[in-house]
Amino acid sequence: MLIRDGMRAGFLALTLATAVAGCDGSLTDPDHAGGADGGRFCPRPLGDDCSAAPLQIAGDVCTLEMGIQSACGPCGPAGATCPLRGAVVRGAMYTYLQITNVDVAFVFVYDTNGALVAKLLWSANGAAMGLPWTCAAGPDNFNANEAISLLPVTVSGDLGGMCP
Repeated sequence: MLIRDGMRAGFLALTLATAVAGCDGSLTDPDHAGGADGGRFCPRPLGDDCSAAPLQIAGDVCTLEMGIQSACGPCGPAGATCPLRGAVVRGAMYTYLQITNVDVAFVFVYDTNGALVAKLLWSANGAAMGLPWTCAAGPDNFNANEAISLLPVTVSGDLGGMCP
């Protein structure tokens, strides 16, 4: 039952992310991430959208600090029964805040100043189809190669020491 529910959640999230990101090349493989072949990885600009959408949690993710606060308690009072798990991973170019729900990872990308740069999504169902990554919003020339090389993770990374 858990596997079937997880697959259903993954399919729903992938479908939602595709609808949000559009179908114009937003699904990609590592060889085409960030427009390495001239294509666009993020078909929609981020603009002023600081919500965690397409992930439905309370709180904004405008800054790394706000994202960490959201990731430390993504389900509010649900606590230990919450299926969402957060992680922070620091790369050479960006810091990544990942919130995972069973087989889908929502990844918020922050620059060195802690400002939100892009919203990515990794899906196990997409990975099975050879297209694990999509971009919900970000610059059209965003290069996701670092994110793809570091994520998704199954541990909390640096987040464990940041939560109260």
